[in-house]
Amino acid sequence: MSFSSWLPPKSTPNPRTTQNHSIYDPLPAGRHIRLLEIEDNGTGNEISCKLKATCLDEKPSFLALSYVWGDPEKTQTITCNGQQLQVTTNLVAALKQLRVQFPASSHFWIDAISIKQADLAERSSQVQIMQDIYRSATQVVVYLGEDAEGLDRAMDLFKAMDEKAKEPSSNNNRPSQIRQSLPKSHEEIWDRIQDFFNRPWFSRIWIVQEVASSTHDPIVLCGPFVLQWSSVARVARFMTETALTRATGRWSRTGNVLMIDQYRDWKPSLGFLLQSSFHFESTDPRDMIFALHGLVDPKFTAELRSDYFLVDYQKSVKEVFRDAMIGHIKYSATIEPMCKAIASESSAKYDLPSWVPNWATPLAERKPGFATFSGVAGYKAAGGQLAMTTTTTDPDVLRIGGRLAGTVAWIAEPFTEADLDVLRHLRRPRTLEKLWEHVSGMLGSSPDVCESFWRTLIANTTREHRPASERFFSAFVSYWNATKRYDLLAEEYQKAHSGRPPFDDEIAMRTLFAEAAKEEANYPIGPEEFDSLKRYTSLLAQQFPHNHEGPADPDLEARMRELLSSQPDSRPELLDWKDGECARCVLEAFNDVRVQAGLLRVTQCPGPSHNFKDRDPFIKEYFRLLAEDDLYCGGGGGLDYLTECHGHLRYSLPGLCFLITRDGSMGLGPKSVKVGDRVVILSGSGTPFILRSTGVASLLMDQTHEDRYVPRLITRYNVIGDAYIHGIMSGEAVEGFDWDRDYDVFDLV
Repeated sequence: MSFSSWLPPKSTPNPRTTQNHSIYDPLPAGRHIRLLEIEDNGTGNEISCKLKATCLDEKPSFLALSYVWGDPEKTQTITCNGQQLQVTTNLVAALKQLRVQFPASSHFWIDAISIKQADLAERSSQVQIMQDIYRSATQVVVYLGEDAEGLDRAMDLFKAMDEKAKEPSSNNNRPSQIRQSLPKSHEEIWDRIQDFFNRPWFSRIWIVQEVASSTHDPIVLCGPFVLQWSSVARVARFMTETALTRATGRWSRTGNVLMIDQYRDWKPSLGFLLQSSFHFESTDPRDMIFALHGLVDPKFTAELRSDYFLVDYQKSVKEVFRDAMIGHIKYSATIEPMCKAIASESSAKYDLPSWVPNWATPLAERKPGFATFSGVAGYKAAGGQLAMTTTTTDPDVLRIGGRLAGTVAWIAEPFTEADLDVLRHLRRPRTLEKLWEHVSGMLGSSPDVCESFWRTLIANTTREHRPASERFFSAFVSYWNATKRYDLLAEEYQKAHSGRPPFDDEIAMRTLFAEAAKEEANYPIGPEEFDSLKRYTSLLAQQFPHNHEGPADPDLEARMRELLSSQPDSRPELLDWKDGECARCVLEAFNDVRVQAGLLRVTQCPGPSHNFKDRDPFIKEYFRLLAEDDLYCGGGGGLDYLTECHGHLRYSLPGLCFLITRDGSMGLGPKSVKVGDRVVILSGSGTPFILRSTGVASLLMDQTHEDRYVPRLITRYNVIGDAYIHGIMSGEAVEGFDWDRDYDVFDLV
């Protein structure tokens, strides 16, 4: 078969449907829009407004509203152009705020009112100029929602963090030091901050373009409070850099804020957006594609203007999603977004082929996919080969060239968040320990097996998705050692406290969080760890001369503050030594002082990991590296290592399965993987994919380069998801492979 750039044809739009509404006069051709003027009728509950058409080319003065529609079932009536109009309750609340915050003479562009929503043709044309609308606005106004319990206190802390974030960083003013002046992580106020960042607006796909397109600093309205977008982004960045996003144990959307903010100065490729948009959601699933138009780098204009990405609300969800995937393959010759194609109930709802991503998958079910980070991680499973696809008579079938790389022989139970949680009341203990017992029981525990195991668990990348060097092994064994403590604490707690944690009781969960954090902080370290810590601080101290007369060395004080900042319940007075005291001597005695002050507990009793020293190669390596000062002195400190690895695994592993192929290769795949599934290298991808045969095959007469025809049996497969398979991520499975003649053909359905 001769593969070419031909792909299944674009979808044919459904027949156009229109409705007549006397509120709206038809918009003239060109860049015409309707502006809304809210009539001044006091502060009552009634909202009355009128619309007028204008052209963006005339540079009108107006404010563009960015908001969440809200529940479409909850509506209220407003008066527009003398007629009654049903709008969502959330929009009514926004209109009331706009009436208070801005003069009655102000004009607004508000999509739900300014666009005749029932006219699909108008709706499509207006969406195509959405970027121009928000870019032309005198100001973009963000409405986050109404006042809520504790919002006033959250705003006080918000402003305090904003001021701290504005301060220039220095040795004595690092984020970790600034954090000490803020409330402790388990205090109630952090739940109110999380409530702010978890408002629905932060997850809406349209708001990305609306804020990114603004030429000014958008105004943010939240209840009675008025903020600037720059402050919201600054606080989100501050919380991320200081790890305060994890202050409550709840998921935070601060990452969405940072993503939106970076798009204000950067225009990515369409392929990048097709994958990163999975952090957001929309009321209309089709908007997950249509809302990306104003964010794409101009050099991809031809791709955007093609029929595959045309904004057309007469197309079904299936047609929009399928066309987007086909268009991406056609213009980029890669299949990376296919890593998002994971079977779900909503995928079945839209009747999507298994190779088409469901961009409307509920947020809780979404996984980033290994292919998302192929470029950064250096994954090149197909050796850089571009996608080889050809058309079939069925637009739901994607015919693609690739190579069979293996068969799944064993799978573990899918990872859950509880498997990786460090909090004793949430953790499911011994998961990683049991996994290693299974793997080593099948494959042994040689150095090669050990290395393959730990690199597979982290997909051979750091937390930033960059290739993991040998140094990351120290991070892994530090974390592996800590899991023994986490498991023991969880077992002891759950043995004494039966029943499900009170997830719906915020106060109870916050109390459990604080108690667990205190228990973890007060857990004693063994003599080996304490001796290593003392050697570490002594090594630091040797960089400075003895000084018994002058004031404390500011550089040394900064190092000490950085050390102390990582300790819970730290006491700054430990650092305020008097003139005449030798700073070097203070640092050498640092850990002894911490013990005396109760900030560090040391025990001579063996810790929970000691029982594994002779039978667990990772624990054995931990104590070897500890004795050689390779954990604390060798690059960042044991605590930094542990945090790095734990954060990586907790984010990436839930929802995945550890697997072993018939040839003994280890890997990670989607939770729906089964024994017997095929591991396949598909052209155009940086990662392998897991495919499952449908049992249906067809015979094709394939034309070779010598113009001979040979029969080829083509089996149909369902895409289960992409995978990490250790040992073939850099193209090893296709080394010496002739993509012109040796490929296998797969029909994806």
